[in-house]
This record gives sequence, C-alpha cells and structure tokens, in this order.
Amino acid sequence: MICANFTFRLHIFLFSALLLIGSSLQAQNKLISFELKDQFDTTYTHQDFDDQVLIAVLSDKKGSDYNERWSLAILDSLGEDSDEVRFLPVADMRKVPFFVRGLVKKFFPKDPEVWILLDWKGQFAKTYEQVEKSCNIILFDRNSEVVYQTAVTEIDETELSTIVDHLRLLTKSPERLGSATD
Repeated sequence: MICANFTFRLHIFLFSALLLIGSSLQAQNKLISFELKDQFDTTYTHQDFDDQVLIAVLSDKKGSDYNERWSLAILDSLGEDSDEVRFLPVADMRKVPFFVRGLVKKFFPKDPEVWILLDWKGQFAKTYEQVEKSCNIILFDRNSEVVYQTAVTEIDETELSTIVDHLRLLTKSPERLGSATD
C-alpha cells in the first residue's frame, strides 16, 4: 500500500512538472504579461501594445551599445512602413545593485520620447533567453505572437534584410496583401 501511494504521488508530481515545463515553453512564444516603469517612472503594461506589430529590443549594459544603431537601421530600411510598427525597448537591469538604482536611471536618455523600460527582475531576459552583450530583437505580430527572434551586434545586411522582410509581411493588411498579388 505504501509503495502504491508513493508511485501515485510520483506520477502526479511528474505530470505536474511536465505541465509547468510546457506552459513555460509556451510563454516564450507570446508577449509576456508585464508591468514595468521607464526611466521617467511612467508605467507600461503588455496591454499598451495590444494589436500592434512590435519590435522588442532587449539588452544588458554591454548590448545596449548596439540598440540605437539597429533600431535606426530598421526604421530607415522600413521607410514609410515604419509608421506601422512600434518599438518596445527593454533594459535588463538585474545586475544593478538596489542601492544605486536611482543613480543608474540618470544615465538613460533625458528625452521623454526616448523611453526605455527598466526590467529590474530580468523578466524579459529570462523569458526570451536574452543573449548577453548583444542587441536582442524580437518581432511580435498583432496577436502578440513571437514571429522572429535574433541576437545581433554590428550591423549585418543579411540579418537586417531578414528582420525588415518579416516586418513588411506583418505590417501588410489583408487588403494590401490581396492587391499586391492581383
């Protein structure tokens, strides 16, 4: 009886563990639920980005060196389609000690148009397996599904072209796609 009870509990435990693993893997394919503040203490949530083609740009301190050049290259390459996408810049702040957080925020851009979400717990970095010392770019469709993910440093024309091609497909409305094939 004791052995059967132990076996039953073991099966329940293993089944529960498989469910948890499956649900965490599934979360990587969608935009996570979040509530984060930027350097100006404005709060943003995942709901602020509903029904939008989204370009998440994640990095740690060393990877942030590449964020602006990639963001500008993407915008420049998209041309008039750039109005159809929205950027979600996220700084991985896990390694910043709590007692210098206020000081560190002062190193971020002062222009309110250039806001960056400060992810003190590394929620994005953990979920999307951020590559350190790189600009991590994740493209989401209007349903908040991950369509493409890459980690980049210096501008690479092939990678840039791949990103832009994905974005052009995502920004086309069904009407525009239909007329393009006629």
